[in-house]
Amino acid sequence: MAIHNEAEKIKSRLAGIPGVASTTRGWPRAGAELPCIAVTKAADTPTEFRDDREYLAELEYYIRIF
Repeated sequence: MAIHNEAEKIKSRLAGIPGVASTTRGWPRAGAELPCIAVTKAADTPTEFRDDREYLAELEYYIRIF
């Protein structure tokens, strides 16, 4: 099962929070407008297999606020 990175969706939803100046996938660059929310994928752990294919996975993301 091809599991895709949901970080872009998370980033776009967080960008809609009133008062958030910027969002990024990774560390903010020097001079980024604050407050800034950074989203990074921390883990992608397969948790269940069926028919020799990945069926479920546990995805973990870090959300950092600067």
